[in-house]
Amino acid sequence: MERKRALRKFHLLRAFRNRFGLPLHAYQLQQRALRAKRLLRSFSPSRVAFECGFGDQSHFTRVFRAHTGTTPRRYADQFRPIRAGNIACTFHE
Repeated sequence: MERKRALRKFHLLRAFRNRFGLPLHAYQLQQRALRAKRLLRSFSPSRVAFECGFGDQSHFTRVFRAHTGTTPRRYADQFRPIRAGNIACTFHE
């Protein structure tokens, strides 16, 4: 019985990888990083880490950097207004 379950799990994981091109865990991390990119436009990195289910901000930063090539703070700074005198300017890539 136990062996049958192990084989079923193996086949499900292989089918997932064939369908999405990534192992399940890598796919989950990728999706969390994509969600984090959306949330970082409005919230702090520490809040986003919590909202995306990361246990701590350092783990979030490592995963985010691996998927985007930059830190959450640098990514978020792209969407924060820059004050120049009395004029607020926002720069987007």
